[in-house]
Amino acid sequence: MAVSSVGERIVELQPQAPKVVGPGRRERAYQERIVELALGEAHAKEAAERLARELAVAERVERGTQRRIDRLEDSVQREREAFQRSEEAQKRLLLALGAVQRENELLRERVLALQAASAPRLEAPQAPEKGRRGLFGGRRSRGSDRGA
Repeated sequence: MAVSSVGERIVELQPQAPKVVGPGRRERAYQERIVELALGEAHAKEAAERLARELAVAERVERGTQRRIDRLEDSVQREREAFQRSEEAQKRLLLALGAVQRENELLRERVLALQAASAPRLEAPQAPEKGRRGLFGGRRSRGSDRGA
């Protein structure tokens, strides 16, 4: 060190290689926290993208399921309507069958009444005549010819 004429000290600086000073404890913790947050952000983005894809798939499945349910409900409704029409037709046929059966019964009674009124009365069968024998009437059997 040199002293000037006024009494001041003069400091001469000599060029030296700069001393590298790294980050301190707080700075290192801060940098580590930044790296952790960056990794967390990357993981969060990946998770958000994955969840977005899963949500899109779930929405498609839900739409497809809803369409399937709608088709099934329409099918069930058509089957119910067809079944109802079938039951109504069966009821109409049963009524018609009952009417036809009643009409047949009345016609049968009328036919029997007409037959009874127009049919000649049958007489009781008469006893065969004495001269006739057997089925063929006048014909005699061989054994009866010889004895007479």
